[in-house]
Amino acid sequence: MIAELAGPVSIDYEELQEADLTRLFPRLRKAFGDDPDCLGIVLVAMHSVPSYASLRKTLLSYASYLAALPTEELLKLEKPHAKYVVGWSHGREKLRSGAVDTRKGVCLFQASGLTSGSYYVNPTHEAAVASELMKDMFPEYTEANIWPSADLLPGFRETFEELARLIVVVGARLAKVLSHLRGSNIRRVTHMVCEFEGACS
Repeated sequence: MIAELAGPVSIDYEELQEADLTRLFPRLRKAFGDDPDCLGIVLVAMHSVPSYASLRKTLLSYASYLAALPTEELLKLEKPHAKYVVGWSHGREKLRSGAVDTRKGVCLFQASGLTSGSYYVNPTHEAAVASELMKDMFPEYTEANIWPSADLLPGFRETFEELARLIVVVGARLAKVLSHLRGSNIRRVTHMVCEFEGACS
């Protein structure tokens, strides 16, 4: 007999909008329960999220324009102090050994001869409110976002921010359901997430 492999639990966004959220509890317990096949993963099907598909398509179309900006413009979007995890990063991120991660995206891009780049922003705020000590210790988490000028990529920032907010809202709705399932610790986290533009109202 072949053992069945554990897989992630999938729910539809529309199910997070229903009045009776208890219908989701059996599937969420399958994801976050104590059994060995509980992976702690929930996939939310986004096809029914208003404006998600169009925002995603628009933002992905910006990717090639961003990567094609002149080198001097891309250098302005890098933040070495924040370990290249704020703003633009292309061949800069390092592995634990200190070596540059040259394999990132290789499987996806080797056929086309391209290499991958990343663009990082904090989706909930432009800059973290933190002490100077925390900023010095953890610049990758506290450094302010950086954006290409609107002259270079008009609409990029607005589209990025709108899509990021939408994803956070979906995550907050899922967290709200989990707070009813798991108790006070998750409820406290949910409250913090819900403060972001009234995501759980």
